[in-house]
Amino acid sequence: MLRPNRALLAAFGYTACADQSVIQQTINVATSANVSQLECAILEIWQLNNRIGLLTPNETQKQPVTIDIDLSPLPISKHAQGSLKGYVAKRKNLYTRQMARVLVPQTQEIVTQSLYSGNTLSCSVFKEMIAKMEPILQLDTKAKRQQICLRLDAGFGTTQNINFVLWRGYQLLVKMYSGNRAKKLAKSVKQWVAVKSGADNTP
Repeated sequence: MLRPNRALLAAFGYTACADQSVIQQTINVATSANVSQLECAILEIWQLNNRIGLLTPNETQKQPVTIDIDLSPLPISKHAQGSLKGYVAKRKNLYTRQMARVLVPQTQEIVTQSLYSGNTLSCSVFKEMIAKMEPILQLDTKAKRQQICLRLDAGFGTTQNINFVLWRGYQLLVKMYSGNRAKKLAKSVKQWVAVKSGADNTP
């Protein structure tokens, strides 16, 4: 059972709120139109209150704004909507859903997030997450997108996805999707620069 957060209620001047069952009933009858209305309201709240304003990309800034995009499993009952067996590190045959999230690490703000079925792969939802992110951060020109560094794990790092974001002008820090491809590229390097690790990596 979920209990109300009294401190949070007090911060907004409330003494009580709807219990879990009432909230669930409201969610159950929500339509796609209601979801769209909620998304518009969330966007308006974001634009009024976000802390990324100081980081808003422009053509003259020297340091890029880092944006993290990831897909994380949310283990759940097999009877839940969208619950399917999917990848969860070190845990096999687990029912889960997948949460795709766009995060600004400098301010720890979530730009947008979407819930997918448990067998969803990172590479399949990447373009959709980019499409949701751009209007929220007002990345409507290539010049603005050039000041964004997308930080991605290997699940997103397909050739198609990499070419897509480079074509749109983003900077990119990403692991390769294929380990064999990474090894092949490494073999093509003719000259290596050795970088010491740990405490030895001090000037």
